[in-house]
Amino acid sequence: MCRETDALQKRLHRMMSHAVNREASHVVRLGMLRADERVALLLLDISSRLSRRGYASSEFTLRMTRDDMGS
Repeated sequence: MCRETDALQKRLHRMMSHAVNREASHVVRLGMLRADERVALLLLDISSRLSRRGYASSEFTLRMTRDDMGS
């Protein structure tokens, strides 16, 4: 479908490019943070995701190990 619709192909490439740049920037920022700041960022990210899905954003159960958090 992208090959047939030039505008769709351009839009898809633009979206993918933004996603790659956003992730690269995120990795760089994480590398500059202390461990406690990275944990805080993780908690804020989980809270935001839960909120967007209609769940409570201020109280949730973490079902992950420290290794999972580190990853």
